Amino acid sequence: MLFYRLLDGEFREGAVRIVTETGKPIVRVADDLGINPGTLRNWVKQDRIERGEVECLSSDERAEFAATRTCSETRSLASARAKFLAIKS
Repeated sequence: MLFYRLLDGEFREGAVRIVTETGKPIVRVADDLGINPGTLRNWVKQDRIERGEVECLSSDERAEFAATRTCSETRSLASARAKFLAIKS
């Protein structure tokens, strides 16, 4: 049951809202909710990133970057393979 609560978006949003709106320490809120303080700290950090309070890549930007990187890596590998095959022939 605890695992299901952690995956529930409403539970996450509520936990983050308690920390941000009340100013209570993350450790105390996590203890009250029965979750690991590190987990709640990560949720709060990600929320601040998503709202633009912290300069970092948002989830969407991170996914776009990973897709771009994968695409360019694929092109580089294809180019290297073609050069290798040309030398080998």
